[in-house]
Amino acid sequence: MNNALERVVFVSYGHPALTPGGEPCAGGRAGFDIHPAFGVDGERLRRTAAFVQDRFLPALKEIVTCTARGACPARSDAMTFVDGHQGAFADHGFCVRADSDPPFDRECFSPDGKSFNDSLVEGATEPLVCGAAVSEFRPYAPRARWIRTPNDAYFAAMTFPEGVSAALRPSSLHDATWGVLSAVYGGAIHPTAEGHAAMADAALAAAKNPPAPTIRLLPRRCRHCRLGPSELARTTALSSSRLRPGNDIVLPKRKTNAGTAPLKIYCVLAASKPI
Repeated sequence: MNNALERVVFVSYGHPALTPGGEPCAGGRAGFDIHPAFGVDGERLRRTAAFVQDRFLPALKEIVTCTARGACPARSDAMTFVDGHQGAFADHGFCVRADSDPPFDRECFSPDGKSFNDSLVEGATEPLVCGAAVSEFRPYAPRARWIRTPNDAYFAAMTFPEGVSAALRPSSLHDATWGVLSAVYGGAIHPTAEGHAAMADAALAAAKNPPAPTIRLLPRRCRHCRLGPSELARTTALSSSRLRPGNDIVLPKRKTNAGTAPLKIYCVLAASKPI
């Protein structure tokens, strides 16, 4: 990329915990009742959602685009920051439900966090209160939430300990630690296929229309000279294919009151963000 870091597309993760209207998801066990240790503290989530929205994402953008003080040693280190999908994610947090959700989600994932049979006897053969077969879950079907809950993650991956490292392998499939791991191993609180598609659309738009770099040209034999307004204006007509670090650029002769000015040779030293 010839050190043109503006061609690096930095895609932010969609905010995972917002509802239509911009309010954070409420607390509770809905979507988290795959394991008895899981749940959402509403007040803590409210503070976290506000931090992500008001402080973390703006600070991340300033760092990536080199607008934060001391973030980059040079402005040419600035990358293209993509956040155009954040508005869409605000309507599709992990807690959002809709009548258009798959039937399994509407009938089997309880909004009260009571999706599973508490009986040790009955739960062994019919774990879901709704009575549906686990195989009826559709992990890639369209749904209102674009963030996977632990319930989604478990049903999508149905992770078993075969093939994992010895450090993670439980002594029993019913080990409590393995129960926690298997419920989040499939991508809990990560985007669904639809969420990733929204991020990809935003990234593609930025990749197709990268910001035009400003080329810094200096006279070949005078590393500390600056182009005057007239020379700088004339560089804008040059072919972008020639404006690459290391290339020589020859500005054509131009007429002045004193006659014809000599040719000037400049060397392209760097491509950077507009200054």
